[in-house]
Amino acid sequence: MSKLIAIIKKNLKLLTRSTSSSLVMILGPLILIALVGIAFNTSSLYGVKVGVYSESYNELSNSLVQSLEDNQFKIIKVNSEIECTEKIKQGSLNICLKIPANMEISNEAKNTITFYIDKSRINLVYAILDTISDKIAQKSDQLSLELTNVLLSTITSTK
Repeated sequence: MSKLIAIIKKNLKLLTRSTSSSLVMILGPLILIALVGIAFNTSSLYGVKVGVYSESYNELSNSLVQSLEDNQFKIIKVNSEIECTEKIKQGSLNICLKIPANMEISNEAKNTITFYIDKSRINLVYAILDTISDKIAQKSDQLSLELTNVLLSTITSTK
């Protein structure tokens, strides 16, 4: 055990004598960590290309697309669902959203947004889901407020 400690001390003295080897010992791991961090950084949402397709756009679907643009996503409207999936395969899009035609907020509406994704960026789906959920919640709150105001004005006029 004491031989091992003596060898380690001798090697550390040799490394600290030369400034270049000291810099390599200190800066080498830091540079390596920085390069690996840059290479595997997938949490950035800037520059994410989102393809959007719908048979017919209305006010709600357009506001949904606008909210995605406001959150730094690059939105590209495509002409068909097949074109959208092909662009994902080619790598020109990261995610494709198929928005239902005549999307509306109501109790009877079956608004299913279909996601087609590049499997290497699957964590982006959750970020987009959060954005869409926030937008739908805002729109729902706005409609609730409008309906409540109509109800209150009707009650006031009836009174």
